[in-house]
Amino acid sequence: MPRFSIIIPAYNVEKYILECLNSVQKQSFQDYEIILVNDGSIDETECLCIKASEKFEKIKYYRKENEGLSKTRNFGIDHAEGEYIYFLDADDVLCDDALQAINNTIKIQDNPDIIITNYIKFDNCTRKIITESRIPKKVFTNNSTMTVAQQFAECYIYGNFSIMAPLSIVKRKYLLDKELYFEEGILHEDELWTPQIFLNASAIAYCSNICYAYRVNREGSIMSLWTEKNLKDRILIITQMKRLALESSKQVSKMYLSRAACILNGIMTAEFEMDNSEEKIADEVQKHLEVFSKSIQKKYLVLYILIRIFGLKRIIKIEKCFKNEN
Repeated sequence: MPRFSIIIPAYNVEKYILECLNSVQKQSFQDYEIILVNDGSIDETECLCIKASEKFEKIKYYRKENEGLSKTRNFGIDHAEGEYIYFLDADDVLCDDALQAINNTIKIQDNPDIIITNYIKFDNCTRKIITESRIPKKVFTNNSTMTVAQQFAECYIYGNFSIMAPLSIVKRKYLLDKELYFEEGILHEDELWTPQIFLNASAIAYCSNICYAYRVNREGSIMSLWTEKNLKDRILIITQMKRLALESSKQVSKMYLSRAACILNGIMTAEFEMDNSEEKIADEVQKHLEVFSKSIQKKYLVLYILIRIFGLKRIIKIEKCFKNEN
């Protein structure tokens, strides 16, 4: 059994897939397998994947019809054999010695369910680093005394650490035992998956190294446009989090509702390319306003009070104006 199964879903990434694979192959730590899944690409991705798999024995290559990122990641989970699952998007790269740093953390922390890592964002055109994200220091210094819910709050509610799935390296047995697969058929699936894997874990470790490099401003990114489906899927995620909150302990319930409040506020300030967007956004947000009042963040309680006083549509306009000015 290899230490890591690195799952790489690939869809129309002919410009990036070789750089992605090379970033894995040059790792100093070599106890891994690559689960490379071509999700029905119609460019040269398949040809490049086949050539790479023929050249490098650690690659297990699969091709299937186009079914989306969630189903492709789930396919990878079911075909993986490694002790830990590492999701790597085909247009991103691993940083040098990332696997070695993560493996060191696993050994020091006695095989935790999850390892969280730091990351950078780099511009596709200039290659310059745009953002360098750090796990909150409070989590490192007080890790042994904090509950999982407290750690989640510091990272994903107060700390605004990215919810991206590739930042969480997860024990495969834990995923399978808890049946923590990605919700299929939706966008923004990481928003639902990451809280679930985090808040169900018994032990979480933190790697201070920058292990993941996320490419931004690339042509053809699925995150470039916001449509009615973006709205519907985010509302679905909020609905699911409200359900999970009802099924959880009081402390964990607050984490789900607080994260739901973050997502709902993001909907209020987003620019959507659809007809009657203001009306549709207001109608959907109105149905879930109570998550603002139940969030652990005081700013959302204040937002809830302002909406009750001045009305939702007026507050949405004010928030958008404030966002544009900044």
